[in-house]
Amino acid sequence: MNKQNENNLTPLGARIMRRVYFIWAGRTVLTRIFPIAIVLYGLALLLAKAVFWAMVVKNMPAVSHPLAASRFVYLAFLNTEFMVQVVTIVSILSAFVIAREVVRVIARGFSQKAFVSPAI
Repeated sequence: MNKQNENNLTPLGARIMRRVYFIWAGRTVLTRIFPIAIVLYGLALLLAKAVFWAMVVKNMPAVSHPLAASRFVYLAFLNTEFMVQVVTIVSILSAFVIAREVVRVIARGFSQKAFVSPAI
């Protein structure tokens, strides 16, 4: 859409462009994030098999004490098997990659002025 028409959108045109953006954003997010999400799901299954979560929750101090909780998480991480540590790190990195991709798609959409309000 050229610059002249961008400011003269009718309400119908603005709605259509909004829908086009949502479809584009959804397709972009799914194609970039879906493979990473599958890997993250597989890693979560590995963690679920390797760690007995009921005991972790039972031994964890109250969340109202953030210093004690963070120390517990740190020591629990250090005292697990090496493969559990690797799976945990890769899972955290995958979550950051997914978050970065979502933010990138949203920022790209806003920079393309997909949410242009009609001139009144």
